Amino acid sequence: MSRSDRGRIPFALVGVLLLVTSATIAATSQPRAPPAEPAVSKALDGATADTQTALRDAVREASEDAAREPVVERANTTAGRALNESAPFRDALRIRVYLAAREQLRDVDRRRGDVRVRASVSPVTNVSDLETAKHRVHLERADENGTTLRVRVENVTLTATRNGRVLTEKRLSPTFVVGTPVLGMHDRVSAYQRQLDAGVTKPGLDQRLTAQLYALTWARGYAQYGGAPIDNVVTNRYVALATNAGLLDVQRETIGTSDGVGRRTLAVETGKLAGSELLGASGAEAPPVQGVLDSPTKPPPNDIQGLEPPDGTRRDDEMPVGVNETADDAFLDVVAHGDVNDSLATVYSADVRLVSDVDHVGGDRPAAPESPGANWTLVDEDLAVTTDVEAADVPPPASPAGWHRLESYGREVEVDRTRVRTWRRGNETRTTATEATETRRVAVAVVGRHVTSERAPANGVPTVHERGEGPLEGPNMADVRDEAVDNLVRSRGGTDAVVARAATGPLDTDPVRVEGDRPTALYRWVYRDLMDLRERVRGVEVRVERGTVGSFEVNPPAMLADRIRDQRVDLVDAPATYDGVATKARIAARVTYLDRVLERLDERAAERRNRGSRLGESLEERGGGSLSELQNGMDVPRASSPDRRPEFDGPAGPVRMRVDSAPSYLTRAKIDRERVPALDGPAHPLVTRNFNVVTAPYGDVADTVVGEMIGSGGTVRLATAARTLRAANATLERRDVSAVRERRDALRTEVSDGNRYVRQGMRLTLAEQGVGDGDAERREIVADGLARWDTTAGRALALSNGSASPAVAAAAADRESLDETREDRLRLELERRTETALRTDAAKPESEAVNRSRTATRDVATELTRRIAKNATERGVQRVTNESFDRVPSGLPLAPPITAWYATTNVWHVTVRGEYARFGIRADRGRPSEPGSDITYARDGGTVRLDVDDDGDPERLGRATRVDFDVSTTIVVVVPPGKSGVGDRDGNADERSDGWPEPGPD
Repeated sequence: MSRSDRGRIPFALVGVLLLVTSATIAATSQPRAPPAEPAVSKALDGATADTQTALRDAVREASEDAAREPVVERANTTAGRALNESAPFRDALRIRVYLAAREQLRDVDRRRGDVRVRASVSPVTNVSDLETAKHRVHLERADENGTTLRVRVENVTLTATRNGRVLTEKRLSPTFVVGTPVLGMHDRVSAYQRQLDAGVTKPGLDQRLTAQLYALTWARGYAQYGGAPIDNVVTNRYVALATNAGLLDVQRETIGTSDGVGRRTLAVETGKLAGSELLGASGAEAPPVQGVLDSPTKPPPNDIQGLEPPDGTRRDDEMPVGVNETADDAFLDVVAHGDVNDSLATVYSADVRLVSDVDHVGGDRPAAPESPGANWTLVDEDLAVTTDVEAADVPPPASPAGWHRLESYGREVEVDRTRVRTWRRGNETRTTATEATETRRVAVAVVGRHVTSERAPANGVPTVHERGEGPLEGPNMADVRDEAVDNLVRSRGGTDAVVARAATGPLDTDPVRVEGDRPTALYRWVYRDLMDLRERVRGVEVRVERGTVGSFEVNPPAMLADRIRDQRVDLVDAPATYDGVATKARIAARVTYLDRVLERLDERAAERRNRGSRLGESLEERGGGSLSELQNGMDVPRASSPDRRPEFDGPAGPVRMRVDSAPSYLTRAKIDRERVPALDGPAHPLVTRNFNVVTAPYGDVADTVVGEMIGSGGTVRLATAARTLRAANATLERRDVSAVRERRDALRTEVSDGNRYVRQGMRLTLAEQGVGDGDAERREIVADGLARWDTTAGRALALSNGSASPAVAAAAADRESLDETREDRLRLELERRTETALRTDAAKPESEAVNRSRTATRDVATELTRRIAKNATERGVQRVTNESFDRVPSGLPLAPPITAWYATTNVWHVTVRGEYARFGIRADRGRPSEPGSDITYARDGGTVRLDVDDDGDPERLGRATRVDFDVSTTIVVVVPPGKSGVGDRDGNADERSDGWPEPGPD
């Protein structure tokens, strides 16, 4: 047996510990040192059991109250601020538990003979006590689903008395479990609200509404394309139906069940549509989808950029997609916004600072002056310092890591110091002083480091400080030393002043940025280099199958960005070492430009990725043979059925729940309290808006493209109006009809006004770029540039598609003898100004003039085409109908630069907002004393009040905010080219339900 003493405790020490422990327990439970007697112990035991029962009842009561009036949003009151803003419901429940416990414990009264035990918690005398009360109650789920609650209440006091005299007090902090699903109910309704608020990229209402609208819209869109009499592809009636179906799905996912009345109402509403357009659209035989990927009839040759004839005819034909105009956009970004200048300035910049080294040679500092005698009080002290600086041979100080020395100075400095103290005694004042001289050797250096450019690779410039080396024979960074000395030494009083400052105190060593001189020709040299790089970037391309572009299977901008990144080293073409700072600046500008190109491509890739993802989901939802060929190679899952949450099971068995919402089905109609008693008055539970982006025609079956029409305040794009005008002109050449001519003339005036506005912007750009001597000359320059287009429609199309800007820039260069770089910059500025002008209403003709001309032209052209087609060869029919309308469908042709017109698309933007007057759930786990009773959780927008200080005046805790939502989505439909296209045709592009834009009470 081991005789080691390690781990042994002397018995004497054990006795001491037991004595101290006993004393502690006594101090806690028996402050008045009562006599130990069975009556007291038994009464306390009984009261402890009664306390547990009372506390359980308190939790059940508080749970029911908290569920009936849940605090979802705290009030800005003293009582409300006692709740944590991130968890107001749980904190309110904790407070309710405490207050209910206060009331229930008043009934705890256990007697044993003449011994009486009462239970209590600390009173809440005012709202400031709420924080303390709240923190004495601890709540958490006792099971995974939240059907039971684990509670701990701190500092419950049991007081034993005999004839009114306190015998002892006992403090308890009991922990117990109560069967109440209040937390589970709150968490599930909160999860429901979160999914109503979630965006389209996360599971929730927006995502489900998008999936259902895609399926619905594609079915109806293809039926309309095939000839079904459908005026509106998307209507608010269908939006409301899809929204309610989505709401019920989300209820099943988050709560585990859905509103039974809502389900039945949805079935009724769906049945009402069973024989209407929905079934007609679903049952219509859609045309072969391969036509979406085939090219239309070849259009007539022209020199309008963007209308070149397509060159592909099959889905698997490869087509090139290049960077193209993105190269120009990025170029102007970095030139116009100063990014190139900034990159040049950074390369020609350096950070400079002072460093010093001070050594003590001899002497000392003056001692403290003594008091002139007894009873003198020190009232002031001053130190006078003078210096005498002499040249000396002192080694320069060491340069910090990464810095190099540009200049250094060595001096020996005598520092004379005089300490003066002022003393006072009564009305007398005296001074005492001491003097001393100290000699110091001081070395000060100006050090610098080149600013690190994030753009140019750090490959080193051996001739960085040599003037005249490298391209442009520039100064490189040779003048940085003088700039540094000027900024750090001369501007601060000169060498001796700086050295003296280092000798007597801390020296200002903060870095200062200085910029070296740049060669005069640097910017133009770099600009020309970027022009060459831009053409190389413009020529970067990828080859993709035409079908994968049309089905969004590939993302050309993302592929182009990857290609640029792969070729980045070659495109930058940085040397191993730079032959001068100018070369490093040129490389920095290249990197700046390529970064912007990649940013532009990434932005476009993100836009296309979002559209492709949504379109892929809708194709899978649509199904059926009419779409099967478009689905080749796609692997997009269908919108799945809602996942029902696990049963609401707890330790005591399943808890059955049901959703109880008012109204159960959110209708667009106005309803009142007679239909839904939970309402305060008339209300619109659901408001919807669907906006059809492209509502006007784009062209005919023979490919005379009228153009997309994007309505905004009663106007259309200039290109749309121009193509309509061109079609009217072509029709009038075949048949002179007064109605067509009259409306054509009105449209021509509108188009001419739009042309005039865009041309005005061109003249403004010429002025900003210093081109032309006065407005009259600038008018001539613009007119010369547009001279090749001799019709109003032709000029409008040239202005709209980018053909006019290079022509005007060339005319300006001829007249003003602009060099290559100025003409290039002018072209880019003209293109951007024109694009901006075309987006403004001033450049957009009135839609009424366009529609009136379109209608008259369509009627005449259709009859003309029908008559000629009877006697002409197929080629002849194509030629004639290319000058007129066959019929004018809806939609937007997919156009260059991605590819030729291979399909027609249309876009709907749908917004849905809704609000429940009351949304709640009921669970069959109520009071044990009332078998079969329910506990109800309901959010109705009401104010929650609670009398926390027992004064009869309830305080405002917060609000049971209503369950609501605001979701929006964009739906894209693609059909083959020609025929009737796809789109809303009743003239109401912006359909809004009654009550828009706010749901709820009127």
